[in-house]
Amino acid sequence: DAATLGTQVMHQHGGFLLGDVVGLGKTIVGVLVVKYYLDTAEEEGRANKVLIIVPPAIKSSWVKTIERFDADREDKISPYVDFISTGSISQLMEGEEDELDDDTGEFEEPLQKELYGLIMIDESHNFRNNGTKKYEALNDLIEEINLQAGYYPYIGLLSATIQNNSPADLRNQIYLFQRHPKES
Repeated sequence: DAATLGTQVMHQHGGFLLGDVVGLGKTIVGVLVVKYYLDTAEEEGRANKVLIIVPPAIKSSWVKTIERFDADREDKISPYVDFISTGSISQLMEGEEDELDDDTGEFEEPLQKELYGLIMIDESHNFRNNGTKKYEALNDLIEEINLQAGYYPYIGLLSATIQNNSPADLRNQIYLFQRHPKES
């Protein structure tokens, strides 16, 4: 039900926010939304590439969940998914140094910039402050995709702590997708 509602809200508003306590299956819901997106991307005229942004400590959970999901399936999702840690998102943007707040974590190799149709952000509260370099880098990537592809990527936000300090935390996260007009 959560995945179905998430995809409906995503299509209506350009993204969705799932705030639920630890251990209730946000990663599984996220993987189901990714699968739905990949099944419909072509008919929507969108790229069949997904970027999942995660803190380094939970990347392995996503990888294992996708591996279990892909087991014994012909229509695997793993070939269409790229991962990047919140601490190394600036690698996507040309000419930027990796000086992002206090987050750490590197990918084994640099990630190439792609025209993603869906960007899933786990622990999205890490993007609650629109004045950080990582927020700006993500915002720049979203704008770059729009300029090159002619559409804004869908944004999925997952967090157990969507608000840390004030309602501005929510506003800044939701801004990543809500400011982008729904395509007709």
